[in-house]
Amino acid sequence: MKKKILRMALMLLSCCLLLSFVACNNGGNGEVTTDAQNGTQTEANGTDGATEAKTDAETENEIEEETDLILGDDVEYAADFTVSGVFGDNMIIQRGEYIRVWGWAEESENGKKVSASFLNYKADALIEDGAWEVVIHAKLEANKNLGNSLKVFTDSKEIAFSDVLVGDVYMVIGQSNVQYNINGYLGAEPDLRWNLDQLDPNTVIRMNYNSNTDSEGYPQRGTTDVCLDVIIKNGWVIPDENNVLRLSAIGYFIAYQLAELTNNEIPIGISQFSASGRPLSVFMPNELADQLGSDHFDESQGIYIGNVHSHVETRYMYNQYIMPYERMPIAGLVWYQGEAESPAALSTVFAERFSILMNYMRGTHNLVNKEFPVFLVELPSVYRVAGSDAYLDTGRIRAAQGLIPTVLSNSYLAVGSDIWNDEQNDNNIHPYKKYEQAERVTALIDAVIYGGQTVDKASGPIIESYEISEDNKTIVLKFKNYGEGLTTFDGGTNVTGMFQVNRKNNLEKRYPVVATITAPDTVTVTCEREFSGVAYHAISEMFYGTDINLCDSDGTPASAFWIYEK
Repeated sequence: MKKKILRMALMLLSCCLLLSFVACNNGGNGEVTTDAQNGTQTEANGTDGATEAKTDAETENEIEEETDLILGDDVEYAADFTVSGVFGDNMIIQRGEYIRVWGWAEESENGKKVSASFLNYKADALIEDGAWEVVIHAKLEANKNLGNSLKVFTDSKEIAFSDVLVGDVYMVIGQSNVQYNINGYLGAEPDLRWNLDQLDPNTVIRMNYNSNTDSEGYPQRGTTDVCLDVIIKNGWVIPDENNVLRLSAIGYFIAYQLAELTNNEIPIGISQFSASGRPLSVFMPNELADQLGSDHFDESQGIYIGNVHSHVETRYMYNQYIMPYERMPIAGLVWYQGEAESPAALSTVFAERFSILMNYMRGTHNLVNKEFPVFLVELPSVYRVAGSDAYLDTGRIRAAQGLIPTVLSNSYLAVGSDIWNDEQNDNNIHPYKKYEQAERVTALIDAVIYGGQTVDKASGPIIESYEISEDNKTIVLKFKNYGEGLTTFDGGTNVTGMFQVNRKNNLEKRYPVVATITAPDTVTVTCEREFSGVAYHAISEMFYGTDINLCDSDGTPASAFWIYEK
């Protein structure tokens, strides 16, 4: 029997890259492990998110308690300094993490100090090479009280940020489906689940907006230039009727649902980074782009561009938008899209490159919970509509997404094939069902962070491993997160939406198979031809209830996936 574990299959694509980057960014053990392999699950108590059980990765990532740096009176205060634009009035500090505050000063201030204080905590920092960072080693509980100020000061200058809350901060990153705003939702959704009347002036939600539609042309995109400070000066806002319309719909709805979930006791912050129509290579920092070869330098244009489409400048979303937020502690990260350059070409490396990027980011943000969870939104069905140019064949990338939870530890996929099937919407690559998509993400966050349910309950079935018979005509698929057992939407055992592919990078030639649920966690697939690979829900137009039907015992659909022999 030839047994292939999906995690190993994808890791073989670039074992050297994974060994080097995961070792640097993930505790130096040179291996990415899944929750299933660890054999552990993070649980929480009520809505305070207090962890009772820790994964192996969390244990490895723990650091010894440190004392705050307090410099004596013999160290002179700086005369002047600046604070990063990441900080502002109405912002949220991540609970359970050390408080990091940073900024800059003139080189002439080197060797002098800056102080920061919040609530009853204070620490100092020494200015070195024109930069400083104060770390307050307080892991605070949630605090929604107004009136608390984060202060940065010397003996001659003070900068104070007012009404700073303590709660959970999430980065929401992606393409146009992250940029898709509340105004678009209200104008397109025929069956509104939310409207402006539901805005609460006393909300605990705070949002920070960063979009590539702002500050066009500065600095030049596609270069190695980085922005250490924010270039979008929107600051942190309390969603109201004056600003909510332009905010990310899925980002806001995740915050709205989490606030409801926690009875408005835990402030929720969303920091949005959206780049309409841009691929994964745009979100790569210089270091990873160079190592992965995700783009190339075009001499004629003098910039880095995508390997498929020469008009796509790369790197800038990280270098210029995300970089200033590298040290901002977060509760987790939500990702939607990143396939725009060429879904077909990117599909064989998407899971690998995405996982490396996430592990890189895990090495910069948090000093306590370094391996924060990552939540992905599954790409929707996309239909060809006459007269519309919105169609993009995303089936392969959707299938590649389904493998990410098998190669990236503490990552979760919010399935959604049953949410969207509007074949007549000429902009169907941008589903207006953002509230429902957010519900799936929120359920996973609830399971992973707040402990209101289990991951098995919140997630649909996820492919875990496969085994091919000696004659290469039978393949046994094993799943996790199936509830009381795999089933189909009509309660049967015959699975639709599964097909064989003839080689690893070709989904155009598909062959019929017989796929049957043969155990609570198992689907057995047979074919008259020898197997080279099998795919599920990997055609753009497929959707739950018609072309695909595999689900868990609660009716939550299985994720798309695509596995093949190397």
